[in-house]
Amino acid sequence: ALRKFGGAVWARINGQTPDDLEEEDYEESDDYTSDRKERKGAHAVSHSQRPKDAVTAKIEETAAIQEARKELNRLQARLKEMEKAHTALIASGISAGQPVANVKLASLDPVLRNKIRLSAEELLIMEQQVSYQNLVYELERIYTYLATELGNPTSKGYIPLQDRLNVAEYGLLEGQVESCSRELNSKGVLDADILAVIAEQMTDFKRRLGIDYYVTGLTYDRE
Repeated sequence: ALRKFGGAVWARINGQTPDDLEEEDYEESDDYTSDRKERKGAHAVSHSQRPKDAVTAKIEETAAIQEARKELNRLQARLKEMEKAHTALIASGISAGQPVANVKLASLDPVLRNKIRLSAEELLIMEQQVSYQNLVYELERIYTYLATELGNPTSKGYIPLQDRLNVAEYGLLEGQVESCSRELNSKGVLDADILAVIAEQMTDFKRRLGIDYYVTGLTYDRE
């Protein structure tokens, strides 16, 4: 499963294509075991010795991240404009001197009612596009963080378990976002529930990686 969901991610990190990856298992060597012991010894400090300052993960501002954020900001600005226009359209259905600002669509002029309905549909589509682009932006940030943290795994001769799990989880999220992209291109709309689930999974993954969340203390991988 790891090779299936994480192989393409490893290829991207190492500047390869998925076809360049050799079909081989990761095995623990004597050097790896020794190195793991040294790492555990270095990190297995008492709670009182751990740094008390909370920190967040540092992410390099790559061109891909900047481009994704620029598109996200553009869509968010467009969404705000559409929300204002939709509110004004609804307000136009309120009669002068009406004591309560309550619009009954059934009593509106058919032309205005149709305009409000179309505006609401367009607003919903734009909200989904903003949600999708936010997933793209956050996914690119996670990828950049993982690529920076992992460096070049092939030069180490081994890959820590937690790193493998992170790459596999990233591969799953990337596959889900790509599926949303295909659905958005083919249908023009997305399933709101699916978007919410992916967003929740991504938020949890970012929290565990320390992206946009404060992390206190040191931890080490157990394999």
